[in-house]
Amino acid sequence: MVRDLFGMKFGRLSVVERAGSNKSNRALWYCMCDCGKDKITTGSGLLRGTCKSCGCLSRESFIENKRKPVHGMCKTRQYGIWHSMKQRCLNPNQEHYSCYGGRGITICDKWLTFKGFWDDMQDGYLDTLTIDRIDNNGNYEKTNCRWATQREQHSNKRTNIIITINGVTQTFKQHCESHGINYSTAINRVARHGYNYIDAVLTPTKSKFAPKR
Repeated sequence: MVRDLFGMKFGRLSVVERAGSNKSNRALWYCMCDCGKDKITTGSGLLRGTCKSCGCLSRESFIENKRKPVHGMCKTRQYGIWHSMKQRCLNPNQEHYSCYGGRGITICDKWLTFKGFWDDMQDGYLDTLTIDRIDNNGNYEKTNCRWATQREQHSNKRTNIIITINGVTQTFKQHCESHGINYSTAINRVARHGYNYIDAVLTPTKSKFAPKR
């Protein structure tokens, strides 16, 4: 005797009506899937749980498995750095997008996948370092990126003032440090007393402020 499955639901399939029998004389049932497609399957397949959808469940599982990282690093700091980099450049809703993607900074095609990024950048990586673009107007790509300390990062900001003193080119703040001048004092000399940046660094601290230049 054939069990009546009318009105029952199995997985995503709702049984609508009997659809005859197959060549093995097993009862077939016409079902409607939650996704909107229909499916004819055996009652035994429904009852045993081997048939739970029109096929959409298997397709979704296949796609999801393809999306899962195969590198085993999705919970690592390195993966987080890559993900944040993509967000800054590609997601207009990201907080800092205007400073990156919003002004034309992008990511090379190879780095759109974590594997491509890590293949290029794993050498030299340390947990104490962060990714830094050598040219702040350049893109994220192997030839323009390095692992840098926070100090190096701050020295490489596009807002930094770069000057050359005695053949040495570096930031205004770095020159202050190397010449033993307090940075706040030097900034005060420039902002309030009209010094140029070089004189603000080279003028000894104990001397009186000179006239504006």
